[in-house]
Amino acid sequence: MDRDAGDGPAVFGGVEIVAPDQRDELIALLDSGPTPDALVEFSTRRLAPAVPKV
Repeated sequence: MDRDAGDGPAVFGGVEIVAPDQRDELIALLDSGPTPDALVEFSTRRLAPAVPKV
């Protein structure tokens, strides 16, 4: 029996890659019931320019 494309699991929205060293922080954030702004801040942090170490 063939399965149609709509019969299995689906992903809506997008998949966000999380670095292993940020996983615990993300889980804590999700457990805290974050605001949409907090989720955007976390997910876009990796796009910010690097801060030079002095």
